[in-house]
Amino acid sequence: MDNSKDDIGERIIRRGLERRDDFKQFIDNLSKSQRHENATYLKQFLNGIVENLTDIDEINRMSEEFGCNHVQFRANGFKPDFFACTADAVTTECTFLDQAAHPTSETASAWSLLTSHVFSAVRDGYYAELRRQRKSSNAFRARISVDVVSTGTDDGTSLSSATRRSNSPQEELTECYEHPEQHQTSYVETSGNFLAPPTVH
Repeated sequence: MDNSKDDIGERIIRRGLERRDDFKQFIDNLSKSQRHENATYLKQFLNGIVENLTDIDEINRMSEEFGCNHVQFRANGFKPDFFACTADAVTTECTFLDQAAHPTSETASAWSLLTSHVFSAVRDGYYAELRRQRKSSNAFRARISVDVVSTGTDDGTSLSSATRRSNSPQEELTECYEHPEQHQTSYVETSGNFLAPPTVH
């Protein structure tokens, strides 16, 4: 990577654009600043990988973090399949950086092995973050559902009181017959010695 230029990230992305139309569409959906940030992040990521070639744990950590960072671009059309074409573009561009100091086949093979491992961890990080976000979203929706059930009606009344108020006349009449002591009936005498209809209190 010592021979890499500042635009190594941009050149890798451009090479990926040539290989997949949907990847090009995704890049076109990004703002100018987002495209620049992605290219810069890719360059920094690759430099970090090369600097930690003897530390597999750090390589895995960095790779998974790189994958996590791309979940946010799903709304722009990002697909995890794009990691494969990015890995191929990295292998091609980084092989050119060797400037034939070693046999091309050996250099390409070495970079291919490295990018295969790195972008496998990148995909793992991407899917792990995606699962985490979905789990968090499902838990939030479940909590909202429980809150709605426990609070009852929208006007703040409890579910039990709202149910009691919604009893039909037939239900009230049945209750009257089943519990007569709670519904005393009196007769009012009217003029002419006739009894008025019973009044329920």
